[in-house]
Amino acid sequence: MQPERAFAGAWMQPKDEFASYLTVTRYKTAKLFDRDGKEQSQSSYQKTELNGMVEYGYSDDLTIGGAFFLQQVAAEQGARGIPKKANALIDPSLHARYKMPDLGAWVTSLQTSLTLPDLMNKQDQDIFGPRQMDVELRALMGRNFDLFERRHFVNLEGGYRHRLEEPGDEWRFDSTLGIRVSDRHLVLLQWFETMSVDGVGSNSLAANSLNYDLTKLQASYVVSRREWVDIQVGAFMNVRGRNTGAGHGFLTSLWFRF
Repeated sequence: MQPERAFAGAWMQPKDEFASYLTVTRYKTAKLFDRDGKEQSQSSYQKTELNGMVEYGYSDDLTIGGAFFLQQVAAEQGARGIPKKANALIDPSLHARYKMPDLGAWVTSLQTSLTLPDLMNKQDQDIFGPRQMDVELRALMGRNFDLFERRHFVNLEGGYRHRLEEPGDEWRFDSTLGIRVSDRHLVLLQWFETMSVDGVGSNSLAANSLNYDLTKLQASYVVSRREWVDIQVGAFMNVRGRNTGAGHGFLTSLWFRF
């Protein structure tokens, strides 16, 4: 049984049905977590991102999909704080999620992803990070539960991201608690963890440019406007890390089903 509307997680998309997600995020910071995890001041860094993802239920046991990110980054550089702005299509990816046997009330699945090299100008790699290919294997599990006469869900994920070039490999862990407050209103409480396998390097505000550790918390509110579309609004904050930005941001997303 699906958790709530278009949220996928460990669940499969229904056979022969599509789900798409279009998300805009705005992130900014003038601080970073250094290699020891302490907050330090640094030049301002702002990022606006458009993320699109589509999934298709190829069968009852297999969901396939793809995603892309369009980013605009503005960062002050140099001793004079000269601003630099750049745009890029980064991290285009393909993924497949395969249903595994249930563990009691828990739905389980395995997902593999292939991230393709970023499409950007070479001179912009100091902002966006190096171009590379990544592969990731992820285990997912989720379950529904009833509380106060409403259906809620929890989703847990853990994955290993192997990068074919620098920077180094990563462990990634995500968790989501979905609380249904009414028939059309859903609260999502989420935790995202990234841990560098090889340790961290020199300081940088661009989180994807070098090895880093990061703990991010996110809370959002989802409203079902029609049978085929939901609207999500929320906020997130980097609460702990090493060698990455100590910033915060906001998001708006549309979830479609067809």
